[in-house]
This record gives sequence, C-alpha cells and structure tokens, in this order.
Amino acid sequence: MVFLLLIIPSKITNGISVFSFPSENDFLPLEVEKVNTIYASVPLLTLLDVEESHDYQKVQPKFNALPEDEKIIHSSDFTNDLASFYFALNSLSSSDTLLRILHFGDSQIEGDRVSGKLRQSFQNIFGGCGTGFMPISEHRVYRLNVLKQVSGWKRYKVFGSKPDGLHNRYGFLGYYHGMDTLKENSYIQIQKSKRYFSGVSRAEKFTVLYRAKSEYKGTDVSINNHKQSFGYEVKEGLVRSRSWYLDSFPNNSLSVQFKHQKDIEFYGISLDCKSGVALDNVGLRGSSGTEFTKIDEVTLRNQLQLLNANLIVYQFGVNVIPHIVDDYKFYENMVYRQLKLFKKLAPNASILVVGVSDMCQKNEGEFKSFPNIKKVILAQRNAALRAKCSFWDLQKVMGGEGSMKNWVNAKPPLGEKDYTHFNKRGANLVGEKLFSALMSDYYSHNELTQ
Repeated sequence: MVFLLLIIPSKITNGISVFSFPSENDFLPLEVEKVNTIYASVPLLTLLDVEESHDYQKVQPKFNALPEDEKIIHSSDFTNDLASFYFALNSLSSSDTLLRILHFGDSQIEGDRVSGKLRQSFQNIFGGCGTGFMPISEHRVYRLNVLKQVSGWKRYKVFGSKPDGLHNRYGFLGYYHGMDTLKENSYIQIQKSKRYFSGVSRAEKFTVLYRAKSEYKGTDVSINNHKQSFGYEVKEGLVRSRSWYLDSFPNNSLSVQFKHQKDIEFYGISLDCKSGVALDNVGLRGSSGTEFTKIDEVTLRNQLQLLNANLIVYQFGVNVIPHIVDDYKFYENMVYRQLKLFKKLAPNASILVVGVSDMCQKNEGEFKSFPNIKKVILAQRNAALRAKCSFWDLQKVMGGEGSMKNWVNAKPPLGEKDYTHFNKRGANLVGEKLFSALMSDYYSHNELTQ
C-alpha cells in the first residue's frame, strides 16, 4: 500500500500548492450492528445431499445462473486467474490439508464482517472451522466472531494516517506486538460468541505467529484451567508459528499466558481446524490498501510462505473515495504495486480484487453516489487486470450508482446511516454473493478443465 494514502491539495499558500495526507480522523466511522444475523435474500447456493452422511466431500452444490454484473472478471478470456486456488479446492477431497484464504480490506470488513459469511459458506461445503488469524489486540475494533480480552501488550500498526512502529517488520495482519516490559506476563483470553456462525465455536488447534531468533517456549495455553499439550513448531526464516492441539474449543474460555522475553515480537493468533478451509479477516481501518509495500519484504514473505496462502482477497477503497481528484492513474499504479508484491511473495496464491462498494453523500438535499466512484473502480480494475489478477465489481453487484441509498432504506436496512458501511445484515449478503460468484466461477473452471 505505498503508504501514501491519497495525496490531495489542502490549501494554497503564497501561490504554491501545499499537499497533505488525510488523517485517521477524516475516515468515516464504523458502527457495527450488534444483532443476530438476518439474511437479506434467498441464497443462490443449493445443497443436494448425495448420501445420508453430511461429510463435506459428499455434498454437491448447484448454482443458479449469475447475472453478468455479478460474475468474476479475469485478465484474459483464455485464462482463469483463480485457477491455482480452484485446484487447491479440488485437492481437499483427497488430502488432509488446510487451505487458507486471506481477506484484506478496510473498515468495510473489519471485525469479521463479510469475511464471516464467506468463511461459513466455504466451511459448510469444504470443511474447516475456527476464526482464522486475528491480531492479538486491535485498533478500535469490535470483533464479531469471538470475545477477546488482552493485557500486557504494546501494539504497533502499519495502517492509518501513518505507521507507528519502531521498525517496518509488521505482521500480515497489519500489526506487530511486543510484551509490556513493566509486567512479568502478558495475557490473552478468548471466549466464543454465542450469537455468531456456529463454525467459529469449534477449533482443533490454536496457533501463535511470532518473530524470534530462537524458539519461544514461554507460552501456556489452557482451556477451562486445563493446560493444553504442545503440538508443533515450524519456522520460515525468523518467523515462527507454534501450535497447540485443543481438546475442544471451550465452553467458557481459552486462556493464554506469555512469559516476558526480550527480542520477540508477535503477529497474531489463530483458531483453526487441522484440514478444510481457514479464512483470516484482515480489516485495516483507515487504510487505502497501499501500505503493504511499506512492510519489510523478507518478513512478509516468510509469513505468507509459512501460512501457505491459497487465495488473497483484496478489498479496499472506502478511504479513497472521499478525497476527490481528477485523475486516479497514480492510485491505479499504487494498487498495482501492492498486487505485484503479493504475487512476488506468495507466487502460489491466487488474487481477487473486490471493487469499492457504492458510497453516497448528501448533495442538494438528496443522497447520491460520490462522483468519483467510477474512476476509482476503473483504477482498481485496471490494476487487477494488469497484474493478472481477477476482479469483482461490488458496486454493480449492489445495484450500481446510488445503490447504497437503497441498501440503507431497505426494509430491513442493509447499510449504516453513514451511507458508506454495510450493517451486519448487509455484510452477510455481500459475503453470500461473493461466495456464489466464486463458486460459479469455480464450477465453470472445473467443467472446462475436466
């Protein structure tokens, strides 16, 4: 994400243009709706049981035909840019492996919005469980999938108005964390969210991702005061992951204690199954999606290789739209550099770029789409296709220009009153439609390659 958010003229001084970066205070706030999931439409996906067993390998999905505006676009009529991801999906039926999806985005997805529905849909068909990776502590985020309490940590983030780390070796989740030297121990406590998708209430292993010169053995993981035995430790360069096999995800809580140690930094924690699909929600509030090129390449490469990411979903733009300029070629180039970086560091991963959603502002007493949305979407699409990535036009899926107003005024509503963010109901609908688009493309690809 080059760390330039969008450069815009702020004022004219003595005839000279003075440029400034938008600060975090310029970004529209997110209000997460704390209600039960209510689906906004009939799912496009229909499950047909082939046998009485409900193993995911014995369930065959069928899809209604998608409208043209809801289909995934590829860089060539003769190439499916998501082919490597689809081959990995096909291999799940014959191997005991974990397929990982990284869903990067701004405040439109933070707290597991959109990602949660997408994860549930994949896991219902291809297996898997858990929340995926989460930062140890987060910046102004209410997380929907679990209740997380932490103590004794110092947090540094790469996104927002400017990086605030002491160096640039950030984690792929946008943070790195150090232990507070004034405290002997640091803690994390995780509880299930009883009002969320059922898949996240189950997990088979707990993983800590960190960076250190030698293996760190100062972590104790307990479920309901019962200490969990150590599973395994793997490393890629100085980046390491240490996992514990869980007796079961707790009825009450999972508690993790970290003994203080110098020269160690933590990137995140995950709850996953041993096989199936894992999906990480990487919501970066205030990000324009151009900060990844500010992260140390070696550190980021080691993380992506260690995680063996199979699909990267790149969904940004909410923080770009309010800052209107005439030409977005510079933004196209910035996004292109991010995508090329991911392709360089994770060559086996497919990449899907999701265009910015519709956003409205009040103009002459009426809410209308921002006038620059089409230009921003075109820049995102051009960057994706130049980088040989796939593209999905979310504004078209929503209904086109002015659709956010319709989503906010729907009965029941699908958007927040800021006319920018989806509410929980709308986020689930977007996740549902994104999954349907991916599966429609997946089965079309399989038919052509059989």
